[in-house]
Amino acid sequence: MTGVECIHFWCDPDVPLDMVSEWDPDSEPWRFASGLGHNLLELYVRLRDRGYPITLGPHVPRDAGLVVVYPSGSIWQSRRLARLGWRVRRHRVALLCSDLPPRYGALIRSDLQIMPNDRQASRKASSRYLPPLPQRGVVPRDPDVQATPWVLAFKGNPENAPDYLLDVNFQEALKKLGIELDLDTPTRTDGSDQHWHDYSRTDWVLLDRKYSSYGNPAWKPPTKLLNAWHAGVIPLMVAEPAYVALARPGIDALMFDDVEELLAVLGELCSSPALREQLSAGVRARHAVLESSQEVVDAYWQAFQDHAGVPTRTRAAISMQCLIRCLIRVRFVRLMDRLNRIVSARSLRVGQTVDVGSA
Repeated sequence: MTGVECIHFWCDPDVPLDMVSEWDPDSEPWRFASGLGHNLLELYVRLRDRGYPITLGPHVPRDAGLVVVYPSGSIWQSRRLARLGWRVRRHRVALLCSDLPPRYGALIRSDLQIMPNDRQASRKASSRYLPPLPQRGVVPRDPDVQATPWVLAFKGNPENAPDYLLDVNFQEALKKLGIELDLDTPTRTDGSDQHWHDYSRTDWVLLDRKYSSYGNPAWKPPTKLLNAWHAGVIPLMVAEPAYVALARPGIDALMFDDVEELLAVLGELCSSPALREQLSAGVRARHAVLESSQEVVDAYWQAFQDHAGVPTRTRAAISMQCLIRCLIRVRFVRLMDRLNRIVSARSLRVGQTVDVGSA
């Protein structure tokens, strides 16, 4: 591979490299199902299996033409960020931003940012959108098997499940419509009870989530929407920017704003064979033109090669300035975390005092 730069994927020392080296994502789709696993480790494995010159680990080779980093919160809130900044100071860097808060990636000087959607990618000249890897090991819906009752699935971590899914009134409303709710919310992200790849019994999949300060919808990639199309399942979605940019409501997806509208949409799906067939045809059309996993992997490799190379001394000096900013920001973050813990502890003590006084 003359003229091809070696790419290094940086990871925490805690990552079990021996397990990653033996991992087959398609036969064990539930393993490494976190953001790190999906965005960095799986991409590394697939690039390696394609025969590309690539390495993985906490130590950056001197000859690496590009260092790929997934700037997770654990790195951002620890001393590892400073160490990472030092190790990559003379290398070009690509960030896999995914759905992480932008401030995580702002602490490392980077030459390329792979953003979760077109809207985020348009903000910087060095940013670009590449689709997320398709759901590995996907078991598609069997079009010849009609489940009875209809099955509405939610696939995600328990803390991200919308509150209404556990509401008794909502569940009763589903029963009246003849709909079974499949909550695929594992006790652990990469646990044996995680079946995010299996859509064999799913008629419709719910693309909604409980948001927190960590999960701004503007940062989210269209992963679940693409997974639904890959699996041949009709997606019922909220208006996340990444979903809105790709879907055609009424053709290959249905949109809703609140739980009342969701129930109305479900009622229409149950009563209208024509609507179900129209949407199924739209989903099939989408599936036919979706990029395969191999095509997505090759697109990432080309993007990495386009930005790989040897930085100049000026770039190395700039990285040192970035490192100093990192150290200052990390200390600021630690200070704010400490203040938040103090405030929370005081609030708890005040609440306990009030409870004792009331008693």
